[in-house]
Order: sequence, then C-alpha cells, then structure tokens
Amino acid sequence: MATGLPPDLSDFNQEWVIDFSRFRQAWTQTPRPTGKAKGEGICLAHPDSGWTAHPELTPSRYLTAESKNLRRVKMLKGGVIVPTGAWGVPADSAEDLLLGKFPGHGTATASVLMSGIGHPDGSATSPRSRFPERSTSAFVTGVAPECTVIPFKVTDYRFNVYLDEESDAALVSALYEATVLRRSTPPTEIAVISISLGRKLHPWWEVEKKLSNALVAARKRGIVVCAAAAQFPGLWNNISDPTYPGSDPNVICVGACDRFRLPLQGGFYGPAIDITAPGVNVWMADVEKDGSGTRKFNVHRSSGTSYATAITAGACALWQAHHGRDWLIQRYGRELIFDLFKYCLQRSADATSVRNWDTVNHGAGVLDAEALLRCELPPPGELIAS
Repeated sequence: MATGLPPDLSDFNQEWVIDFSRFRQAWTQTPRPTGKAKGEGICLAHPDSGWTAHPELTPSRYLTAESKNLRRVKMLKGGVIVPTGAWGVPADSAEDLLLGKFPGHGTATASVLMSGIGHPDGSATSPRSRFPERSTSAFVTGVAPECTVIPFKVTDYRFNVYLDEESDAALVSALYEATVLRRSTPPTEIAVISISLGRKLHPWWEVEKKLSNALVAARKRGIVVCAAAAQFPGLWNNISDPTYPGSDPNVICVGACDRFRLPLQGGFYGPAIDITAPGVNVWMADVEKDGSGTRKFNVHRSSGTSYATAITAGACALWQAHHGRDWLIQRYGRELIFDLFKYCLQRSADATSVRNWDTVNHGAGVLDAEALLRCELPPPGELIAS
C-alpha cells in the first residue's frame, strides 16, 4: 500500500507524525500579511486531567492556573472547590495525577500539541532540560510548537478519560470559562479547544443539553472545538456511534489511524466523524513514579483518538495563525470561524492514499496540514453556517 512516506519513516521515529501529516511543510508556508507561523499568537484551552511541569512543555507557553491567576481553573471540578487531599493533591492544585507508571493524560496530549521542536542531537529551539536516562534524540515535537495552551483539570486519570456526571459538569464549566477569558487580566483570546475525552451516550439528557449549550456558546465566539471520537480497547471498530462530546454537531470529531492510514483498532466510527488524524504509536511526554514517589520525566509511544484530536487542534492553531485570527474574524465574523475551518479541513484532507477511503465512517480523509494551509478560502458570501 502506498503511504506517501519516506521508506525509512517508522513509528520509532519520534517525529513521524510531523512528516506523515506534512506539518514540517506547513511550518514553512509563508503566512498572510496578518498571520504568523507555527501557531504563534494562538491560544488553546485544554480541558483534560490537569497539567504537569514537564520539560517537554515550555513554561512561557504552557500557562498553568497559577501563571494565569485563574482560581476557577485550578479548583475546577464540577464547578466546586476540590476538598483538600482529594485525588492526593492540595485543594488549590490542578496537577495531573499519576498512579504507578501511567502518564498523566492531560500532560501527554498537551505535549503532542505544543512541545517545542527537537533535533536529532538532543538540542531544542526552546530551553528545556536534558534527559540523561534515555537517548538524547528522544524528544516530542508538537504540531503547533509556538502556540499557547491553558490546561483545565476536569477529570481524574486514576479511573479513565471517559466522562462521568461530575466531570461532565466540570467540562461544561471549563468551556464557559474559556469563552470569557478575553475579559481576564491580561485578556486571553481562546481560539481552539481540544477535548480528548469521551463517553457513550447515556440517559442523562439534562447534562448532555448543558454540554451542547456550552459548545454552541464556544462556536458563536469563534472558537473551534475539536473532540475525540474515542475508542473501546480490544474491539475492532464495532461501535458505529462516536462518544459525545465528539458526537455533537458543534465540534470537529476526530478519528485516529496509524502510519499506514489504517483505522485505530477499537476506534469508534460513524457519520459524526469529520476527519482522521495520526493516533497510533504517537510519541508523547511521559511521567513515571518510582517506589518512593519520585518522578521521572521521559517520552514514549501511545495510541488513541486523544492524540489524533490534539494533533487536529494543533493544525487548527496553525491555520488560524497562518491567516491571522483577527483577519478571519473581520472578514467572516466569529460565528462562521468553525464552519470556515471545517470547510478547509475537509477539502484538504487526503482521501486518495488509501483505496476506497470510507468517507461515511472515517471522515473526509486523513489530515494534511500543508494542504489545509494552502486551501483557498471561500468568498464570505458563499459560506453558510451548518
């Protein structure tokens, strides 16, 4: 099967995703006069399991609750203050929890999105620690290495990254918080929200209605929300409906594939999926604890629609930076930014590298970041909100 990849590119290459979805070519595209490259100037909200001060996450652009002075962010859990000692962390912390050898999910997905560019000799374009316990070449390179990310803690990774009633409420709070950060001090304009969380549809319709309303509010503010289709481990694509919030029409629903463009085993599929992106054996920031509780920072490979979603959200950051977010809003209006991105995303997707690509169940094709930035924008009068 033709993949369009260099013959020596394997998923043991820490930057295979960058080459697979042509992010390196996207970074070299000359931005519009109003735009910038590599995601610079674009801020993303990242509701997940919290944050970790990992060397892969540049402090000046990985804005924790403390650095933003957002009390409701670092205490966010169902909209209430977290009791002292809950999840083993202080009440005023949104730290990404770890049990045993498992990495924090929020830290891992954030690194895929915005970690600085690494080099084979172990150096980096942005200052960060070296890792003496492993190969100096093992760096994560984020797809939008100059964007800014604000993490929100809305769930606890000790259980899983599937939402429950409590984390549903926290996610709704985070979405509304993200839409009003422009009124914070200093003001922050959220352009993209990356949600690598999901769950099967359930009978708690009132909760789903609140989540849907929050997603509508974000869309009206010109915020593009990308959400995971999710997966059920051990099954081969046998569930036809993606989990919500991925199933909501106000999000870009993202499925996952491997480097051969084959769908993630167990990945949810169906008509709600808009795009497929790399999500199998993706390199990400890893944090482990030894028996004494000491942390060890590393990187390793992992799989899931979580990573495909963060990669697509990073592509959206590149796209908005390339054109200039203010210019896009001035020309099309805030309420059409979501539709405009979806228009370009689906028209630029690669559906030709796999014979008989299933556009019904796996979206318009596989993410191509360079083609996304090159995609010609439609005249404002021809774009109709979906």
